[in-house]
Amino acid sequence: MMVLGLKNRMIATMVAAFGVIIVLSSPANAIATFSASSSATVTITGFSTTSGPVSKPLTLLIDGISEPDAPNSTALTGGAATATISNTTSVISSTPTDMVAGDAISQLATTSGSASSPGGQALTAQLTNGEIFFGNAGLEDITVTLGIDWAYTLMASTSNANQMAWAVASIIVDTLIFDSIGDQVGVDIFHVDEFTTANGLNSTFETLTDSATLAVDVIVLAGGTTSVGLFVDAEGYAEVPAPSSLILFCLAILGVGFSRKRLTRQLSA
Repeated sequence: MMVLGLKNRMIATMVAAFGVIIVLSSPANAIATFSASSSATVTITGFSTTSGPVSKPLTLLIDGISEPDAPNSTALTGGAATATISNTTSVISSTPTDMVAGDAISQLATTSGSASSPGGQALTAQLTNGEIFFGNAGLEDITVTLGIDWAYTLMASTSNANQMAWAVASIIVDTLIFDSIGDQVGVDIFHVDEFTTANGLNSTFETLTDSATLAVDVIVLAGGTTSVGLFVDAEGYAEVPAPSSLILFCLAILGVGFSRKRLTRQLSA
Protein backbone atom coordinates (compact mmCIF):
# COMPACT_ATOMS: atom_id res chain seq x y z
CA MET A 1 0.00 0.00 0.00
CA MET A 2 2.87 2.36 0.85
CA VAL A 3 4.56 1.57 -2.49
CA LEU A 4 1.34 2.37 -4.38
CA GLY A 5 0.96 5.64 -2.49
CA LEU A 6 4.55 6.61 -3.21
CA LYS A 7 4.02 5.86 -6.91
CA ASN A 8 0.90 8.03 -7.05
CA ARG A 9 2.75 10.87 -5.37
CA MET A 10 5.60 10.65 -7.85
CA ILE A 11 3.21 10.71 -10.82
CA ALA A 12 1.31 13.66 -9.41
CA THR A 13 4.53 15.54 -8.68
CA MET A 14 5.76 14.96 -12.24
CA VAL A 15 2.47 16.19 -13.68
CA ALA A 16 2.57 19.26 -11.47
CA ALA A 17 6.14 20.02 -12.45
CA PHE A 18 5.25 19.57 -16.12
CA GLY A 19 2.34 21.98 -15.80
CA VAL A 20 4.49 24.56 -14.00
CA ILE A 21 7.19 24.29 -16.68
CA ILE A 22 4.62 24.85 -19.44
CA VAL A 23 3.12 27.85 -17.68
CA LEU A 24 6.50 29.41 -16.98
CA SER A 25 7.79 28.69 -20.45
CA SER A 26 4.86 30.38 -22.24
CA PRO A 27 5.98 33.69 -23.79
CA ALA A 28 5.65 36.37 -21.15
CA ASN A 29 5.56 39.07 -23.78
CA ALA A 30 3.43 37.31 -26.39
CA ILE A 31 1.67 40.06 -28.27
CA ALA A 32 -0.61 40.67 -31.24
CA THR A 33 -0.54 44.10 -32.84
CA PHE A 34 -2.21 46.01 -35.66
CA SER A 35 -2.21 49.44 -37.24
CA ALA A 36 -4.13 51.00 -40.11
CA SER A 37 -3.89 54.37 -41.82
CA SER A 38 -6.25 55.44 -44.58
CA SER A 39 -6.34 58.87 -46.23
CA ALA A 40 -7.78 60.63 -49.26
CA THR A 41 -8.05 64.14 -50.66
CA VAL A 42 -10.49 65.31 -53.33
CA THR A 43 -9.41 68.53 -55.05
CA ILE A 44 -11.39 70.65 -57.52
CA THR A 45 -9.03 71.11 -60.46
CA GLY A 46 -11.14 72.68 -63.21
CA PHE A 47 -14.45 73.32 -64.98
CA SER A 48 -15.68 72.90 -68.53
CA THR A 49 -18.83 73.13 -70.66
CA THR A 50 -19.64 71.93 -74.15
CA SER A 51 -17.48 74.78 -75.47
CA GLY A 52 -14.40 73.67 -73.54
CA PRO A 53 -12.56 74.59 -70.31
CA VAL A 54 -13.88 77.64 -68.46
CA SER A 55 -13.27 79.45 -65.22
CA LYS A 56 -15.73 78.74 -62.45
CA PRO A 57 -19.22 79.67 -63.74
CA LEU A 58 -21.04 82.25 -61.64
CA THR A 59 -24.08 79.96 -61.64
CA LEU A 60 -22.18 77.15 -59.88
CA LEU A 61 -22.31 77.00 -56.07
CA ILE A 62 -19.87 74.63 -54.34
CA ASP A 63 -20.24 73.75 -50.65
CA GLY A 64 -17.72 71.57 -48.78
CA ILE A 65 -18.40 69.56 -45.60
CA SER A 66 -15.95 67.31 -43.74
CA GLU A 67 -16.58 65.52 -40.45
CA PRO A 68 -15.76 62.24 -38.66
CA ASP A 69 -18.19 59.64 -37.41
CA ALA A 70 -18.15 58.76 -33.72
CA PRO A 71 -15.06 56.62 -33.04
CA ASN A 72 -15.24 53.08 -31.71
CA SER A 73 -12.26 52.05 -29.61
CA THR A 74 -12.24 49.22 -27.06
CA ALA A 75 -9.55 47.55 -24.98
CA LEU A 76 -11.35 44.66 -23.29
CA THR A 77 -10.51 43.96 -19.66
CA GLY A 78 -9.83 40.22 -20.00
CA GLY A 79 -6.11 40.92 -20.33
CA ALA A 80 -3.57 43.58 -21.17
CA ALA A 81 -4.52 45.53 -24.31
CA THR A 82 -4.37 48.98 -25.85
CA ALA A 83 -6.48 50.62 -28.55
CA THR A 84 -6.08 54.10 -29.98
CA ILE A 85 -7.65 56.01 -32.87
CA SER A 86 -7.35 59.41 -34.46
CA ASN A 87 -8.81 61.32 -37.37
CA THR A 88 -8.21 64.51 -39.29
CA THR A 89 -10.95 65.97 -41.47
CA SER A 90 -10.93 69.33 -43.16
CA VAL A 91 -12.28 71.51 -45.95
CA ILE A 92 -9.26 73.16 -47.55
CA SER A 93 -10.80 76.43 -48.66
CA SER A 94 -10.85 80.05 -47.58
CA THR A 95 -14.61 79.99 -48.16
CA PRO A 96 -15.95 76.44 -47.59
CA THR A 97 -19.47 77.44 -48.63
CA ASP A 98 -18.26 78.77 -52.00
CA MET A 99 -15.30 76.64 -53.06
CA VAL A 100 -13.22 77.33 -56.17
CA ALA A 101 -10.62 75.52 -58.28
CA GLY A 102 -7.75 74.40 -56.05
CA ASP A 103 -9.95 73.87 -52.99
CA ALA A 104 -10.35 70.38 -51.52
CA ILE A 105 -11.72 68.14 -48.81
CA SER A 106 -9.29 65.91 -46.97
CA GLN A 107 -9.80 62.87 -44.73
CA LEU A 108 -7.41 60.83 -42.59
CA ALA A 109 -8.25 57.95 -40.23
CA THR A 110 -5.73 55.95 -38.21
CA THR A 111 -6.06 53.12 -35.72
CA SER A 112 -3.63 51.02 -33.77
CA GLY A 113 -3.80 48.49 -30.98
CA SER A 114 -2.17 45.55 -29.26
CA ALA A 115 -3.11 42.65 -27.03
CA SER A 116 -1.00 40.49 -24.74
CA SER A 117 -1.72 37.39 -22.68
CA PRO A 118 -3.71 36.36 -20.88
CA GLY A 119 -6.98 37.13 -22.61
CA GLY A 120 -6.12 40.51 -24.12
CA GLN A 121 -8.38 41.93 -26.84
CA ALA A 122 -8.30 45.27 -28.67
CA LEU A 123 -10.79 46.60 -31.22
CA THR A 124 -10.87 49.92 -33.07
CA ALA A 125 -12.90 51.50 -35.85
CA GLN A 126 -12.74 55.04 -37.22
CA LEU A 127 -14.78 56.32 -40.16
CA THR A 128 -14.54 59.85 -41.52
CA ASN A 129 -16.81 61.35 -44.14
CA GLY A 130 -16.98 64.48 -46.23
CA GLU A 131 -18.94 65.89 -49.13
CA ILE A 132 -18.63 68.46 -51.89
CA PHE A 133 -22.04 69.68 -52.97
CA PHE A 134 -22.39 71.26 -56.42
CA GLY A 135 -25.48 73.27 -57.38
CA ASN A 136 -25.94 74.55 -60.93
CA ALA A 137 -28.42 77.42 -61.31
CA GLY A 138 -27.56 77.95 -64.98
CA LEU A 139 -29.04 76.65 -68.21
CA GLU A 140 -25.97 74.70 -69.34
CA ASP A 141 -24.46 71.47 -68.00
CA ILE A 142 -21.09 71.90 -66.25
CA THR A 143 -18.34 69.32 -65.98
CA VAL A 144 -16.17 69.51 -62.87
CA THR A 145 -12.78 67.78 -62.90
CA LEU A 146 -11.63 66.38 -59.57
CA GLY A 147 -8.18 65.18 -58.57
CA ILE A 148 -8.25 62.25 -56.14
CA ASP A 149 -5.23 61.26 -54.06
CA TRP A 150 -5.51 58.29 -51.74
CA ALA A 151 -3.18 56.10 -49.71
CA TYR A 152 -3.32 53.37 -47.09
CA THR A 153 -0.86 51.47 -44.91
CA LEU A 154 -1.79 48.33 -43.00
CA MET A 155 0.06 46.11 -40.54
CA ALA A 156 -1.00 43.04 -38.57
CA SER A 157 1.30 40.74 -36.62
CA THR A 158 1.27 37.97 -34.02
CA SER A 159 4.21 36.60 -32.05
CA ASN A 160 2.87 33.20 -31.06
CA ALA A 161 0.32 30.50 -31.87
CA ASN A 162 -3.41 30.88 -31.20
CA GLN A 163 -3.30 34.67 -31.64
CA MET A 164 -5.22 36.85 -34.05
CA ALA A 165 -4.66 40.28 -35.58
CA TRP A 166 -6.11 42.06 -38.59
CA ALA A 167 -6.30 45.56 -40.02
CA VAL A 168 -8.57 47.11 -42.63
CA ALA A 169 -8.40 50.30 -44.71
CA SER A 170 -11.17 51.52 -46.99
CA ILE A 171 -11.50 54.59 -49.21
CA ILE A 172 -14.71 55.39 -51.07
CA VAL A 173 -15.59 58.29 -53.35
CA ASP A 174 -19.15 58.23 -54.66
CA THR A 175 -20.95 60.66 -56.93
CA LEU A 176 -24.74 61.18 -56.98
CA ILE A 177 -26.21 63.23 -59.85
CA PHE A 178 -29.68 64.86 -59.65
CA ASP A 179 -31.60 66.64 -62.37
CA SER A 180 -33.52 69.92 -62.15
CA ILE A 181 -36.58 68.30 -60.55
CA GLY A 182 -34.56 66.44 -57.91
CA ASP A 183 -34.58 62.96 -59.46
CA GLN A 184 -31.38 60.96 -59.22
CA VAL A 185 -30.20 60.26 -62.75
CA GLY A 186 -26.65 59.04 -62.30
CA VAL A 187 -24.20 57.46 -59.88
CA ASP A 188 -20.50 56.81 -60.15
CA ILE A 189 -18.48 55.08 -57.43
CA PHE A 190 -14.73 54.97 -57.12
CA HIS A 191 -13.95 52.35 -54.49
CA VAL A 192 -10.74 51.14 -52.89
CA ASP A 193 -11.07 48.43 -50.28
CA GLU A 194 -8.11 46.51 -48.83
CA PHE A 195 -8.04 43.86 -46.14
CA THR A 196 -5.06 42.17 -44.52
CA THR A 197 -4.96 39.36 -41.99
CA ALA A 198 -2.22 37.88 -39.84
CA ASN A 199 -2.98 34.32 -38.76
CA GLY A 200 -1.86 33.85 -35.18
CA LEU A 201 -1.53 30.10 -35.64
CA ASN A 202 1.40 30.77 -37.94
CA SER A 203 2.89 33.69 -35.99
CA THR A 204 2.74 35.91 -39.04
CA PHE A 205 3.59 39.51 -39.83
CA GLU A 206 2.01 41.27 -42.79
CA THR A 207 2.08 44.79 -44.19
CA LEU A 208 0.26 46.31 -47.14
CA THR A 209 0.78 49.81 -48.57
CA ASP A 210 -0.56 51.46 -51.69
CA SER A 211 -1.36 54.91 -53.09
CA ALA A 212 -2.68 56.48 -56.29
CA THR A 213 -3.51 59.77 -57.96
CA LEU A 214 -6.20 60.07 -60.62
CA ALA A 215 -8.59 62.53 -62.26
CA VAL A 216 -12.38 62.11 -62.37
CA ASP A 217 -14.95 64.17 -64.27
CA VAL A 218 -18.40 64.67 -62.73
CA ILE A 219 -21.42 66.28 -64.38
CA VAL A 220 -23.57 68.98 -62.76
CA LEU A 221 -26.73 69.17 -64.86
CA ALA A 222 -28.36 72.48 -65.71
CA GLY A 223 -30.64 73.36 -62.82
CA GLY A 224 -29.48 70.23 -61.00
CA THR A 225 -27.14 69.18 -58.22
CA THR A 226 -24.29 66.71 -57.81
CA SER A 227 -22.94 65.35 -54.56
CA VAL A 228 -19.42 63.91 -54.25
CA GLY A 229 -18.99 61.95 -51.03
CA LEU A 230 -15.65 60.89 -49.54
CA PHE A 231 -15.47 58.14 -46.91
CA VAL A 232 -12.27 56.94 -45.28
CA ASP A 233 -12.27 53.97 -42.89
CA ALA A 234 -9.60 52.34 -40.71
CA GLU A 235 -10.26 49.35 -38.45
CA GLY A 236 -8.30 46.77 -36.51
CA TYR A 237 -8.50 43.88 -34.07
CA ALA A 238 -6.01 41.96 -31.93
CA GLU A 239 -6.52 39.04 -29.57
CA VAL A 240 -4.24 36.93 -27.39
CA PRO A 241 -6.33 34.27 -25.61
CA ALA A 242 -5.60 33.06 -22.11
CA PRO A 243 -2.90 30.34 -22.28
CA SER A 244 -4.34 26.83 -22.31
CA SER A 245 -1.41 25.69 -20.17
CA LEU A 246 -3.24 27.17 -17.19
CA ILE A 247 -5.64 24.25 -17.50
CA LEU A 248 -2.76 21.79 -17.21
CA PHE A 249 -1.51 23.67 -14.18
CA CYS A 250 -4.89 23.41 -12.47
CA LEU A 251 -5.13 19.69 -13.26
CA ALA A 252 -1.66 19.18 -11.83
CA ILE A 253 -2.62 20.94 -8.61
CA LEU A 254 -5.71 18.72 -8.36
CA GLY A 255 -3.48 15.68 -8.88
CA VAL A 256 -1.25 16.71 -6.00
CA GLY A 257 -4.26 17.25 -3.77
CA PHE A 258 -5.72 13.86 -4.71
CA SER A 259 -2.42 12.10 -3.97
CA ARG A 260 -2.08 13.77 -0.58
CA LYS A 261 -5.63 12.76 0.30
CA ARG A 262 -4.90 9.11 -0.58
CA LEU A 263 -1.67 9.21 1.43
CA THR A 264 -3.47 10.62 4.47
CA ARG A 265 -6.02 7.82 4.32
CA GLN A 266 -3.27 5.18 4.01
CA LEU A 267 -1.31 6.51 6.98
CA SER A 268 -4.40 6.66 9.16
CA ALA A 269 -5.47 3.07 8.24
